Amino acid sequence: MGFELDIINFLQKASNPFTDYFFYILTQMGTELFFMAVVVVVYWCVNKREGFVLVNLFMASQIFVGTIKTAVKRTRPYKAGAKAIMERTGGYSFPSGHSNNIAVISAHLSMYSHRTKGFKAILPICCVATAMVMISRMYLGQHYLTDVITGAAIGAAVGCLGYRLFDLFGENEEKAVYGIAPACVVLFAVALVIFAVKGEVFGTLVDIAGTYSAAAIGYYIEKKHVKYEIKADKKWKYPVRVLVGAVVLLALKEGLKYLFALWDNAWARMFFDLIRYFAIGIWVTLCAPVLFKKLKI
Repeated sequence: MGFELDIINFLQKASNPFTDYFFYILTQMGTELFFMAVVVVVYWCVNKREGFVLVNLFMASQIFVGTIKTAVKRTRPYKAGAKAIMERTGGYSFPSGHSNNIAVISAHLSMYSHRTKGFKAILPICCVATAMVMISRMYLGQHYLTDVITGAAIGAAVGCLGYRLFDLFGENEEKAVYGIAPACVVLFAVALVIFAVKGEVFGTLVDIAGTYSAAAIGYYIEKKHVKYEIKADKKWKYPVRVLVGAVVLLALKEGLKYLFALWDNAWARMFFDLIRYFAIGIWVTLCAPVLFKKLKI
């Protein structure tokens, strides 16, 4: 770990207001909010199936990363001598969630672009984006080199392998709900047991259980009954969808978070987080398409 701390200290020698903000902005590409932005654009404006696949890949990788973090419990570099720049991320260090997140997104977009013979520069752009997020996590003092490499490796592996595995469903990818829904019940039950036994709130499992189950259920209902057409007759409708949908999405995410925070009880908060993330998932996959269809956008 000594040489890894040396790498961070070396990167931080370039620290100044400009580079601090530069890397802080770059690191946002590995956040949950950035993932949501990519998913809604893909799901609402490009291809619903691909948006659903991306949600599946992302959630699967979160389970791996969250489990490893809890098992290893590696402290962050800023607690071992490095400087925390712009933020002090909570939780554990190994592996890097940000690196995993951007790698999953990059793997999916690259494979989809290759399959559809789309924008050829997607692969190099995604590689650069992933590398920059990895560097930013070290520069900001939040992760070690092995953290970001492992996180990116998990994201790329889950993204590429999962993308291929989803092909096995053919045109019946919505049937994945039959496995996802009960699996999410198990995940939430595990989170409850962990809290009851150890007193630790495993928030990652709760968030995944809520979002993942809602996404699968919402996608199934949408495909079978709503059948919203992504292709619009006017190009202005695409940004309008994203704007309207994103406003409601943020209202659900932050509004419900504020409302549920009024209950100062760990058990209640776990159920409320489940409800909040379920609401987010069902809005993106089902309610928003229903609204867009009604508004003819």
